[in-house]
Amino acid sequence: MQSMQTSDDLIRFVKQDDNVSNAIWFLRTLEWEWTTRLIGLPGNPNGRVLDVASEVRVSSLLFQKGWNIWRVDFSKESAIHARKYGPKFTGHVIIDPSQLNFSFNQNSFEAVVCVGPFDFKFLNKHVLLTEIKKLLKANGKCVLSMASDKSPYCSPSSQKKFHYWSSEEIDRVLKEWKVGKVKRMNVPQPSFIYSKIFNNRYMNKSIFNALVTTPLLWLCPYFPKKVGKYVILCLNKGFDS
Repeated sequence: MQSMQTSDDLIRFVKQDDNVSNAIWFLRTLEWEWTTRLIGLPGNPNGRVLDVASEVRVSSLLFQKGWNIWRVDFSKESAIHARKYGPKFTGHVIIDPSQLNFSFNQNSFEAVVCVGPFDFKFLNKHVLLTEIKKLLKANGKCVLSMASDKSPYCSPSSQKKFHYWSSEEIDRVLKEWKVGKVKRMNVPQPSFIYSKIFNNRYMNKSIFNALVTTPLLWLCPYFPKKVGKYVILCLNKGFDS
């Protein structure tokens, strides 16, 4: 049974307050954009994607791309916020995070997206991935994120609640999870650019997007592992049985 504090954390994560620094905002933008790019467009009008408790903006972006959104949340309260701030869900279920037994038919989704929950310490990541594997169709894909130990969110207080992954640890657990071929995006946050240039009072957001954010989107596949503040993984039909 989850604690009230856990439920509060889930609500804050699903809602995601926009009142953050510009540097954090654009780091999030890169994460959202690459997540939705890796999921891509639905192959048919009935394409189904399962969003496993991501921040609700991810659900909304996929809905705009034409996906039928099914969603899982890990508390009643966070589900209420997802319905309030998110798109129209085709299906929406609440699952006890200590009993990760998804109530969907096997091989029923073209894609699964999971931005954030692999950082929650109260979730069994191996069981979660096993459930995701069951739900994916043979040619489906799963896109998930892992906050690295270089994340600006990583602090002694935050580490009490969330797991921050080193690059070596990600490599190790992917091998243990037997996920097969993986496409990996190391999302950077050039601190000097964000702190010295973007915070300049003369810098317009649109200009910054054109000069910095858009080029970084295209360069993400080429950044080395050591610069990733967020790591986004696309697991496709290379999943092992």
